[in-house]
Amino acid sequence: MEVMIQEVVVTQAVAILVETMIRAGVMVMVMVMGIINKKGSMSMKFTSRGEIPGDLKSRRRAFTISEVLVSAVLLVLIFGLTYEMLISAKKFWLMGDVRSDVQLNARLGFESMSRDLQSSTMDSITTLTGSLKAISMLSGYNNGSITLNSEGKMLWQKYIIYYIPSGETKLLRREVTNASVPSSTPVPLTSTELTNYCNGLGKVAAFNAGNISFATHTSSSTIDVSISTQKSLFDQNNTSVVSGTITMRN
Repeated sequence: MEVMIQEVVVTQAVAILVETMIRAGVMVMVMVMGIINKKGSMSMKFTSRGEIPGDLKSRRRAFTISEVLVSAVLLVLIFGLTYEMLISAKKFWLMGDVRSDVQLNARLGFESMSRDLQSSTMDSITTLTGSLKAISMLSGYNNGSITLNSEGKMLWQKYIIYYIPSGETKLLRREVTNASVPSSTPVPLTSTELTNYCNGLGKVAAFNAGNISFATHTSSSTIDVSISTQKSLFDQNNTSVVSGTITMRN
């Protein structure tokens, strides 16, 4: 998606620049042809001594003030048009880059959270939906592998927390352990524990995060997740929302 957007932006920017150059070239040619037609033929006749006749010498005098002023106005118009086109192309490029960035971050945050939720269990979920948006879950992975107990049950190793720190615009992912893990019995974090863990630590899962929301469905072991990202540029707010329903282990 990001590559496609950038290719479209580049193509349109090049088209604008080519159009500007063609317009400028046509205007210059029209100006030059007008001067040539006014001055007469460019060919000259010489006397037997190789001198230019007096009547032709008078034709080769400098341009008049009117001609200089007209030429200057035309050049200013050409440069002004070219500058305006370049500014528009740059603005269009930046807007496309911002849209691509917010879409990419929303998708990356959602995919990261989806992977962790799919390997977790509904009994371990804790969410915060107030001013602090957060969700915690258990994970059985340790160094890329899982461990089963003697009964073949998952041995939960750690808690994974996703949250947006207060006053910030980034979605953080944090791994924590406490006295409840490792354990084959899922024990969710309390709301107080989850709040205390949301202290600014963790790795960035998505930049420009605006909001995260959750809706759990215990009967079907599914959870609805929505992540929105946003970024403003040129007084325009660019927003992207990625949402979906994730099925958990049990």
